[in-house]
Amino acid sequence: MVFGGRGARRLFAAGLALLVLLAALGCANPFAPSQDGKATSQALLDELRSQEQDAASSAGAKPRPDTGSGKKETRSSAPQDSAQEFPDLLKELVGGGESDTDVFSQLLGGLLGGGTKQEAVRPFAEGSAQGNRGLLFEAKKDGRTVYLMGTIHVAKREMYPFSPEVKKAFQEAGALAVEADVTSLGEQLATVKYTLDGMYSDGRTYRDALPKDVVQKIDEFKSRNRGSAMLIQDSFKPWYLYMMITQVRLSSSLLKDFSPAYGVDMVLIQEAKKLGKPVRSLEGASMQMELLSTLPDDVYAELLRKELSQDDAAYRQEMESLHEFLRTGDTAALERAAVADYRGKSQALETYYQKVIVERNQNMAQRIEEELQRDGRPLFVAVGAAHVVGPDGLAEIFRKKGYTVRQL
Repeated sequence: MVFGGRGARRLFAAGLALLVLLAALGCANPFAPSQDGKATSQALLDELRSQEQDAASSAGAKPRPDTGSGKKETRSSAPQDSAQEFPDLLKELVGGGESDTDVFSQLLGGLLGGGTKQEAVRPFAEGSAQGNRGLLFEAKKDGRTVYLMGTIHVAKREMYPFSPEVKKAFQEAGALAVEADVTSLGEQLATVKYTLDGMYSDGRTYRDALPKDVVQKIDEFKSRNRGSAMLIQDSFKPWYLYMMITQVRLSSSLLKDFSPAYGVDMVLIQEAKKLGKPVRSLEGASMQMELLSTLPDDVYAELLRKELSQDDAAYRQEMESLHEFLRTGDTAALERAAVADYRGKSQALETYYQKVIVERNQNMAQRIEEELQRDGRPLFVAVGAAHVVGPDGLAEIFRKKGYTVRQL
């Protein structure tokens, strides 16, 4: 199927956002055709309407007229992530009528229906098995306890199982807190909607916004990875271009034994939901996308230059090293690999570090303390390892707040 015009650009951007999210959910081949695509789309619509009704009921909703589906619907006066019906949201996203919505629904069904699940992992060691240490800190103050676990969003099966000590901390906790619950439908839709801003609509391209040497590196990358060319469009803004290039590299055959389905945060979210443990977002997808979209173009020029200057062998080795550092809990090595590389290198990278690491860490620390006030039970926090280690990491922030902090 071929698309053209502004509506096509919007459809394409939304589809790409879904691709990124579905990759995070472990779909190995999101473009594979699906016999159940239409049913999957309908199931998603039904789920969204169900969430809307649940949210409305809990917020004191007013009845809505019957839509003809045989179900009574409600509308809440309070804002909710999923308060807008999905068909209406699709029309807003694509800026078109019923035909555009139908096309998007078909695309959505094919994406959601495609792919195969990765082999399930056992997150924690059982019995006398030792398991992997992982990167876990305990912070205590005035009878309150928070466990801080550093994660990697794309991992190998060998990351698991974690040690009985990690299991004990996880089971003790009253809730799991993550950067964003990527399994939440509301989070996924918010990301799709926001990602539409990732493409120029006035005829400009990333070639107009980036230095010539960076554009040349992008062209070389596309020529080496011809399968990714359809995912990297000239109309992408630098921030979205960077997001897509990093996603393409993470999804490449070079890292075929790595998978988002084995990402530590994803595995822990699934385990928490299996145990009926609440999952709380410290930031949310919308906030993360907002931050990424507001960083200056020169920051992304430097990030792209850095990313694309690394050959495939070095990229693979870096991922292997990060994985091993995290599996064994090597804090010093993680700090060197995940934090120090951005300090003192250039003004652009320093800006990135301050915005993406320092400011987010301060905000997350505040949210964590708010969550600790809920019921007095320990809180298990799982966020990217770069947010836990280093002089500006969460472990150090809580130490400065008067908590007794130790690595487990």
